[in-house]
Amino acid sequence: MLERVRFGTPAGAPAAKRARSRVGAGALAAVLALSTVAFGAFALGIAASPAGASGRGVAQHAASRTAETAKTQPAPALTLAPARPVLLSNDESAEFELWIENPSDTELGAGRVALSLDPSRITDEAGLDAEFPSDTVIALLEAETPVVPAGEGRLVTLTVPREEWPLTTASDAGVYRVLAEVTPDEEAAESALSTTAPIVWRGAGGLTRVQLTTVVPMVLPESIPSLPRRGQLDELMGPGSQLDALLSTAEQRGATLAIDPRVVAGVRVYGESASAASQSFIERLNSTSASSFALQFADADPSAQAALGFSRLLAPEGLSFATRFGTFAGQDPAETPAEPTPTGEASDGTTDQADPTAPTDLSGAPSLAELTAVTTSLPGTAWPAANSVNGKVLDLLVRNGYSRVLASGENVSVAGGGARGSLNGVEYLVSDPALDAAASAALSAENETGHRSGVARTSALLVLRAQAGVPGAVVTLDRRATPESPYADTLVNTLSALPWVEPAAPEELPEGAVTLKSAVEAASPERAASLGEAVAREPQVNEYSRVLVDPENLVDLQRVRLLQLFSARYTTPDANFEAAAKRSAERDEETLNGVRVVTSTHTQLVGTTSRVPIQVRNTLPFDALLSPHVVPTNAALVVTGEALEPALIPSESSTNILVPVRTRVSSGESGLAVELSAVTGGEVVTSGMLAISIRSSWETVALGSLALLTASFFGFGIWRSIRRRSRASAEDTGIVAP
Repeated sequence: MLERVRFGTPAGAPAAKRARSRVGAGALAAVLALSTVAFGAFALGIAASPAGASGRGVAQHAASRTAETAKTQPAPALTLAPARPVLLSNDESAEFELWIENPSDTELGAGRVALSLDPSRITDEAGLDAEFPSDTVIALLEAETPVVPAGEGRLVTLTVPREEWPLTTASDAGVYRVLAEVTPDEEAAESALSTTAPIVWRGAGGLTRVQLTTVVPMVLPESIPSLPRRGQLDELMGPGSQLDALLSTAEQRGATLAIDPRVVAGVRVYGESASAASQSFIERLNSTSASSFALQFADADPSAQAALGFSRLLAPEGLSFATRFGTFAGQDPAETPAEPTPTGEASDGTTDQADPTAPTDLSGAPSLAELTAVTTSLPGTAWPAANSVNGKVLDLLVRNGYSRVLASGENVSVAGGGARGSLNGVEYLVSDPALDAAASAALSAENETGHRSGVARTSALLVLRAQAGVPGAVVTLDRRATPESPYADTLVNTLSALPWVEPAAPEELPEGAVTLKSAVEAASPERAASLGEAVAREPQVNEYSRVLVDPENLVDLQRVRLLQLFSARYTTPDANFEAAAKRSAERDEETLNGVRVVTSTHTQLVGTTSRVPIQVRNTLPFDALLSPHVVPTNAALVVTGEALEPALIPSESSTNILVPVRTRVSSGESGLAVELSAVTGGEVVTSGMLAISIRSSWETVALGSLALLTASFFGFGIWRSIRRRSRASAEDTGIVAP
């Protein structure tokens, strides 16, 4: 049997081992002693310091950290909104929603909310944002507010019974304001918060209704950078989709559609292979009863193009990068490749993806004009970015055949407060900037309370316009928020159904004298500079396209990408144009390096003749065709045979070009200098150096044998050492063999 003994040096161990054990123990004791002394000195140092100094230091540090944290913490926010924008005299109650948002990383304590009413009717727009009076307010109710965890929000519903509502049928109809004040409990350290919301009491007072033109942009969401994939069409345009709902609402409520030709082109590029639902939608859009006009492709902003000195507006060069996936009359469906699944953001996630089997003969595809044609009731209408119309913009638009401009009231005005007029042969539709801002807030809201708040303000502004005798108004929906918002069709329905609003087509608005206000910059210097850089990169990309089997694919795609960067959506205050411009620059840089020689490997050449593989990587979504030219770096190698044939590198893949070589030495170092250029001629588009080690056959065998013997020798030595140590360890631990 095995005998176990206690840990330590065995009684029968040699003296030398016992001595080493004693030395080790002594060393350990010394270390422990030094540690004890050091700890004692540290403790004495603390004890020797003044009693209050340490406390004051800690307290001051904590106070400093608290103050610093308070400065950096985002403040809580309140949003107050009536459940309905209009309160009628026969309503059973007045209901309000209070949303408490806590963006900080600390909990917001519970408290109380006090709701009060200003009994004075608002008579102008400035009154909506005026300071709430303190001496005439009427208290409505008080309620508790809950604890709001860090990074979250909480909803508080406030209901005022009809018998406690202070306004009566004798009160003037119109806009009033309600104040919500949130006071934390005494234990809480947060300061009081307050906010106001307008509410319309009994409408506008029976005045003549305001003629309202609501402009609804029919544009694709920002997540579609070029054209939709075939699999996305039903989601974008099928029954129940955002665009489908907006089209139906516009037709029912008399709204005006601003149609991006990219929407119709996104379906037509697939021809007969597009989904039936998307084709039906395009037919409806092209024959709609609603007033409509066509935007520039991708909703490109004319004012930005004017700022860069363009004489012609940008337009697509073609859509070949997408039509190659379509099926058209007279074309064999079997010859049309299936649209590939996107592999990542770098490919734009759309039909930018290439297919090596895509046919090069697309003579059956419609022309660009046929792909982008939109039938509208208001041809020749342009919609530049808000507050951007000046002489340069107008000159560019007129030169390109436009006769009507949808402008903002910030820099164009109509006499009598109207919204339509003509000047120097140009007709103007002038939107109300306050209405635009309120509608944008309703669209971009993150929750129902925020949406209702925006609706309440928009409704109140329309009441004020009616009471001021404004004959007509134009409200435009935010081109960035509309395709992403779940509230777009709801907002159009709500505004059109207000009793003091009469939906009107643009041509039905009364006319007035037009005045252009002081000229403004069509684009900020920073935006203009970034766009100018993108424009300058386009010829470089077009020149680079010569490496492709079908260069027009990249040329067409690059222009669509450029138009997308010019989109008016990037002119809204919440748009991050800088990020979009950065992505554009990075993508163009990747495109200009899309085909490259892979040189990370070191090739070993055995024998006198061989075929050296040179790996070429194509990250572009299109097939490339390149002429290789290979030259040895020294006389040790010779490239044999005739000139290398052009090499086809399929999209988003790698290909090896085999180069026949012959060695002139038995061993040594050499390399191959590789250059790739377009088959059609031109400069070298990519180059690289492949390092090569030359080894003769016998030398390789000898080296391999020597390596094997060396490995065996060391392996035997390691095995023997391990076995000896295992035996010695068994003896030292007191384990006795049976």
